[in-house]
Amino acid sequence: FWSIQGNILEVSNVPVNERIIFRYEHKNDSLLLREPRINNRRLSDTLITDIRTLLPYGLTQLEERFSVEVLSHSKMVIRSKKLELRFKSF
Repeated sequence: FWSIQGNILEVSNVPVNERIIFRYEHKNDSLLLREPRINNRRLSDTLITDIRTLLPYGLTQLEERFSVEVLSHSKMVIRSKKLELRFKSF
């Protein structure tokens, strides 16, 4: 799941109870995800430095830029150099 609040984007892997947060910037037709961190409120939000942590979420770089192809209340389609990700709202 991906969720957004303020300037924070969270991706979560519910079965393993893992959450990763990013700072994000959305300007015009561009979405930049940066500063990925393991979301652990008890200890600290640890900065991720190993890209392998992000691969299960479809992310291939620690700082990833997407072009926004579709953005509405019901769906979002974003594209990087390697991927196209499609989302629908729940």
